[in-house]
Amino acid sequence: MRFADAFERIFPAPDAEEAGFYGALLRGVPAGARALDLGCGRGRLAGVFPLGVRATGCDLGADWLAPAAGRYSGAVLGDMRGLPFRDGIFRGAVSGLLVLNHAGSAEGFLTALRECARILAPGGTLVAEIAAARAPRSLQGLAETHEGADGARFHFRYADALASDERGATLRAGIDIDLPEGSASEDFDLFVPALGALPGTLAEAGLALEALFAPHDLSSRTLEPPHDCLRAVLLARRGATFPVP
Repeated sequence: MRFADAFERIFPAPDAEEAGFYGALLRGVPAGARALDLGCGRGRLAGVFPLGVRATGCDLGADWLAPAAGRYSGAVLGDMRGLPFRDGIFRGAVSGLLVLNHAGSAEGFLTALRECARILAPGGTLVAEIAAARAPRSLQGLAETHEGADGARFHFRYADALASDERGATLRAGIDIDLPEGSASEDFDLFVPALGALPGTLAEAGLALEALFAPHDLSSRTLEPPHDCLRAVLLARRGATFPVP
């Protein structure tokens, strides 16, 4: 079974609660403006943008992107560490399901954030679901398993820590998906930022952290982590000037 097909089964389009969560965080993006879904996959978040916003999907994988083309005003093949867009073209950007963590290293994570800041207009909004931790290296060997009502099983594992410093840790990670009709797995390098370093990393990229949320819970707004780990949704905004690296 192809991994993309299995992943889409496990993570379908958002329900009303999740769509409303993202829509509320993107409400400052006006009708007629452009917004980006970074790492859009097959278009899972295409429906969360406010009415009238012209959303563009961007993904590194052609197999993921092709089915998404009809869900956006445009769908573009591109790497988040070198986005194929002009400076300041978007008023908002959303990135779901740990996409930014897949930059794979501290340097890659910072580069991806800089690219987000570069393509956002001054004051533009970034909403991103990430994995973060107070002590990222301690995630080594951790695993999560989730059971679905239809017999589906999703297993996420952190294996070896490949590198770590005060900014965070790069871990070899993987996903195993078991469905009644078949199974699929994928391994990858995942960079998990240290929560204490995250505001500084964002600032270095030209973004100001406004809040962290527990996923899909607007009442959890805080500048403190909503939990020790793993998933959080950050709300950040591009400043009036963009730092030259």
